[in-house]
Amino acid sequence: MTARTIRICLVSPNALGNLSGLPTGHVGGSEHGQASMARWLARRGHQVSMVTWDAGKVQDAYDGVTVIKLCAPSAGIRGLRFLHPRWTSLARALRRADADVYHYHCGDLTLGQIVWWCRRHQKRCVYFVGNDVACEPDLPDLEPLRERLLYRYGLHRVDVVAVQTHQQQRMLLQGFGIASQVVGTPNDMPLPSGNCGGTEGSRRVLWIGRVAEQKRLDRLLDVAERLPHLHFDVVGGPNEEAAYASALMRRAERLSNVAVHGKVPHDRLGPLYQGAAILCCTSDHEGFPQVFIEAWRHGVPVVSTVDPDSIIARFGLGRVASGADGIAAALAALVASPEERRRAGAAARIYAVNHCSLDATMLRFEKLFLDLVSGSGGRHRNGGE
Repeated sequence: MTARTIRICLVSPNALGNLSGLPTGHVGGSEHGQASMARWLARRGHQVSMVTWDAGKVQDAYDGVTVIKLCAPSAGIRGLRFLHPRWTSLARALRRADADVYHYHCGDLTLGQIVWWCRRHQKRCVYFVGNDVACEPDLPDLEPLRERLLYRYGLHRVDVVAVQTHQQQRMLLQGFGIASQVVGTPNDMPLPSGNCGGTEGSRRVLWIGRVAEQKRLDRLLDVAERLPHLHFDVVGGPNEEAAYASALMRRAERLSNVAVHGKVPHDRLGPLYQGAAILCCTSDHEGFPQVFIEAWRHGVPVVSTVDPDSIIARFGLGRVASGADGIAAALAALVASPEERRRAGAAARIYAVNHCSLDATMLRFEKLFLDLVSGSGGRHRNGGE
């Protein structure tokens, strides 16, 4: 327990399942990170609350973290629900939390809503960037116009912007003129004991993620068709019904070398990591994926289309590739070279131990929160811009 404690509210509408272990239907690495943060801060003695969607009858608290409900995600009249009940229930939840500092981790319009409320009520707010695309000046993922306007409002007026990588820090400074603090990515998966790095001779490739256009599962299936001698384990599913996701899931199920596991609870991912030769990331853009840290802790190298801060290339933690052909070539080469895979897996485990500790990351977050509340941190200590 820390000597000084404060009240901290994490606004994470989709994180209830990760915090409670209940099957809420939503999966996502960022939500797992938010639940990890909340539990860690509660263990340190802080008064922690989390604002989430209303998912029916749930406990008032989990692991010392108070749950404060918004409306249900489907509540209200389409076209009007943006104002009521979503914005109105958010304001009620923030008021009920009565925190010293509020934290948000998604690059969307809700950032502007939270910052507006915090400035009106003389509260402090931290925005933690979760994805590189939220640092691009044209904000390609945000539509309609109100999304971009509210996000920009929040980004320019929030007290502190925290980022996962130096790349995000540079992007925000160049694209928006905004300074930020690099804190890392919180992840609480324990370091496994015993043999790591996949079963000797394994030809299993693991893919974990939401089935959404950004994650590009279609690329993995293209690769699976090119490499019939490898086995591909697909973990995850769509968070909402979409033609893109439905078509991909049907296609995956038709491939004999692809196993679709669906949404697997986080505490049951260990055996999948342990049996994998390689973790594959096919995304168009990411931040610092939780699954990278988890694979590296298991001594599993990564073949990826994204490389946060060039860590994979600089530390030899796998291979960086682009397009289905490039990914296929990198996977085939690593599987065909057990020695290279062992070296990359060993380097990955060392990197995870030395650089991806939950305590080290969360101590940086805790200091950021404490400094902000004490008035020694943040851009808007006096309430002005």
